[in-house]
Amino acid sequence: MNVDSVTNLGNSQSSDYGTPYKVCYPNGQVEKKGFSLNGSLNGPHVCYYHDGQLEEKCVFKNGELDGPYVSYYSNGQLEKRCVFRRGALNGQYEEYDRRGRLVSKGFYHNDRFMSDEEMCARQQANVRLQQLNETMPPIEARRLAKHKETADFRVLYPRSLER
Repeated sequence: MNVDSVTNLGNSQSSDYGTPYKVCYPNGQVEKKGFSLNGSLNGPHVCYYHDGQLEEKCVFKNGELDGPYVSYYSNGQLEKRCVFRRGALNGQYEEYDRRGRLVSKGFYHNDRFMSDEEMCARQQANVRLQQLNETMPPIEARRLAKHKETADFRVLYPRSLER
C-alpha cells in the first residue's frame, strides 16, 4: 500500500512510529489505520471489515511486517495468529476455521515451515551452543554465534553438535 494516498492526520499527532493515517470506506467507516514513516508503514496497523468488525492487527517496521500478526473472519472468529520478523514468518503459527477450531499449527523460521524433528534439532543445537559459549573465550564464542545460522555451521563447528 502506498501510504501517500491515504488521509494524513497531521504532524501534530506524530509519534515515534511516524505520522498517523487512516483509510475510510465510501460510507465513512474506517477501513485501516496506522502510522507511516518516510513513506512506509511503521508501527501498529489495524484493518476493519465494511461493517466495522476487526479484520487484522499487525505491526510494521520500515514497511515490513515485524511483530505479532492476528487476523479475524468477518464473523469475529480468530483466523490466524503468527509472528513476523523482517517480513518473514518467524515463530509459532496457528490457523483456525470459521467456527474457531484449530486446523493448522506449526513453527516457521525465516518463512520456512519447520517440522517437529527440525525444531528439536535446532533447540538441541542452541542448548549446545549456549553451553559452549559459557566455556569459550569471548572472541571464539562471538565467532561461533555469528555462524550458527549458516549452512556451514556443522562444518565449522562439528563438536558443537555432538551429544
